[in-house]
Amino acid sequence: MPVSGGIVLDTSHMNKILEINVEDLLVVVQPGVRYETLDKALADHGLMFPQ
Repeated sequence: MPVSGGIVLDTSHMNKILEINVEDLLVVVQPGVRYETLDKALADHGLMFPQ
């Protein structure tokens, strides 16, 4: 529950990796993407996301 008039925003369903640009080392993700998911997707390109 929010405190003092705040809001609760659940982004867990916004969990898609939108773009992996290996050449520019750029990744565009939605806010609900978990580190483990991103790291596994990057491993396919020989990259990693440090935690």
